[in-house]
Amino acid sequence: MDLYGEAAATFVKTAFADFDSVGVSLKVTSICHFQTAASVLTHRLPHSAKPPSRILTQWGRRMKRKEEIQNDGFTLAELLIVVAIIGVLVAIAIPIFSSQLEKSREATDLANVRSKYAELMAEAITNGGEGAPYQAEVPLKQKQENWQGYDPVVLAGITHYKMDGNTDQWIGVPGPGGSCTITYDATENKVIFNWSGGTGISGRVDATAKDFNAIHRAAQELMRGKTNSQFEIDSKCPGSTLVPGLEGHTSKDNLFRTGTWAYLADPPACQKGENARYFLWTSMDTSKINASGETIPVIVCQRNTNGTDSFYVSTSKTGEREKWINNKKETYYAVSEHKGDADKLAEAFTSEKNATKYESFEEAYKAYQKKVREEYADHQDWIDDELK
Repeated sequence: MDLYGEAAATFVKTAFADFDSVGVSLKVTSICHFQTAASVLTHRLPHSAKPPSRILTQWGRRMKRKEEIQNDGFTLAELLIVVAIIGVLVAIAIPIFSSQLEKSREATDLANVRSKYAELMAEAITNGGEGAPYQAEVPLKQKQENWQGYDPVVLAGITHYKMDGNTDQWIGVPGPGGSCTITYDATENKVIFNWSGGTGISGRVDATAKDFNAIHRAAQELMRGKTNSQFEIDSKCPGSTLVPGLEGHTSKDNLFRTGTWAYLADPPACQKGENARYFLWTSMDTSKINASGETIPVIVCQRNTNGTDSFYVSTSKTGEREKWINNKKETYYAVSEHKGDADKLAEAFTSEKNATKYESFEEAYKAYQKKVREEYADHQDWIDDELK
């Protein structure tokens, strides 16, 4: 081997040693040295000796490509995983953040109302009660209808639950763009909070009371020609074609679009002129109860043969039902374990020992609310979320 060949061999050997011992920091430097050495050797060696320089240059290029590959960033799969994780965290965080933000708005509204109430009381005391009634209006900041973070709401010694609806001292429901009008009558020592901006329970009760005639007429059409003594329509029945036929005759604010309801009738008894048609409703969601035999409160509307309605507050036991859909058995829970039969329905829902009768749906609903608060305080989780 001539002098130049020995020099090239020695340089390559040294470079390899540098690469193994020093590492990444000298890679580029070593490659540059190889290319420089290759250039020198190519010019000084005879034509027959050029192949070693080309080999040297090719090795340097391969090492450079290897280095570029090793220095690449994240792969597409890694980026997609990171994006997916961020998406899940955002999906969880946004509803929680929105809920807390709305709760802070409600807290601000309540603080403002309490402050304004204190001003009215101070003014009334200063004036010795003269010039009554005293009145002030407080604009609301909340963006959702009704209270989302407070139930009950306590103001000026008044405790009000969302299900209470209108009372002597609490009228209306707060809502977006609404306000609270505070009225204090010193002569009667009475304060009234009048909320605006929302529909609330009171509006739903009124809408429900107006829909009973339409509901009974629709049900009568649906059971026309039925000879079975156990006619039943359950709101929780999956794939039911009868439920839409009944709900389609109710307004969007009707209470029956919440909770659980059932229409029970004994068609043969009805044809004989008996009062055997019952509409049952509860604020409880039987899908949450998910069990049969649980006692729940119900409002019962009995359609009389003269076309009037009688209203009762009673109790019922949930009943398990089954329905086959596409060769698959579906299980659901109805508001009543009874399926029909005039005598059993009357005994369960309208007898004096099991039910209390009221003159109107509004009165029955107020009694129902009281029953839920006093007897079902431990089962608030059963109530439909929309009514909480």
